[in-house]
Amino acid sequence: MLVGAYEGSVGSEDVDRFRSAVCDRHNVDEPELVYRGSLAANEVVDHAAGMGVWLRPFSEYQQVWDHSRYLRKQTADLLADMDYPLDLHVDKRWAPLGEDEPRDGTAASRIFDWLDTAEPRFVLVLGDFGTGKTYLLHALAQALADRPDAVPVLLTMRDLEKGRTLDELLAQHMARRGEDPFHTASFRYLLRQGRIVLLFDGFDELALRTSYERVPYHFATLRQAAEGAAKVVVTSRHQHFATDTATRNAPGHRGRPAAGLPHGSAVPARRRAATGTGGRSVRG
Repeated sequence: MLVGAYEGSVGSEDVDRFRSAVCDRHNVDEPELVYRGSLAANEVVDHAAGMGVWLRPFSEYQQVWDHSRYLRKQTADLLADMDYPLDLHVDKRWAPLGEDEPRDGTAASRIFDWLDTAEPRFVLVLGDFGTGKTYLLHALAQALADRPDAVPVLLTMRDLEKGRTLDELLAQHMARRGEDPFHTASFRYLLRQGRIVLLFDGFDELALRTSYERVPYHFATLRQAAEGAAKVVVTSRHQHFATDTATRNAPGHRGRPAAGLPHGSAVPARRRAATGTGGRSVRG
């Protein structure tokens, strides 16, 4: 398959030049011409089809992964999760890594601010057991699902095997979610364009299954995602990031924000009241 790119509005003569100068020379059976301009007229599209050329606008070409089924299933699973009922989530205060005093504002709102940019973002959220890291990512995934500009993809690290590359981790996750076939290259393209937000829950769950020396390299695997305009959020317990210096010296670090959830702030008031009357316990 051959894909050509054309900058601007495309006409029948442009299709003819592409067919004769490129496709015929390389003996391509199913060429595709992607253009970035005003929508081609129907007669131009019909002419291209008659020439055996698939003519597509760039905006349509970017939709290389139909996320609708994935997003519906993820949203349904989040709403049905009785361990983390979203209606009981209370957004927590946060503090930069290395600081003890919480900042004004809450963690989720601050992360949304960090993600609201055309630049790449890699946000690391650290907290002890029970401080609400998983709850936070579930709430972020649900809120992002209602936005048209980016698709949240929530990966629970304890459900995945050790992967040497980011692509291996993504393939494992998508297989578990029933995304078959899954085209890694097209997914990574959308990620680089900032149209996917990767949410990795529980880096420590993956790190516990490897040697101490390999932990920084597994962290660097997640860092691979922060290319182009990619948006990535990772949660972990503190033990693998004991100091600010250790975090900044990790392989692949590029100066992205790091935040902590203060201990004891994870249990919502409504949940505390319910715990003694048959309520479920909160997990971090």
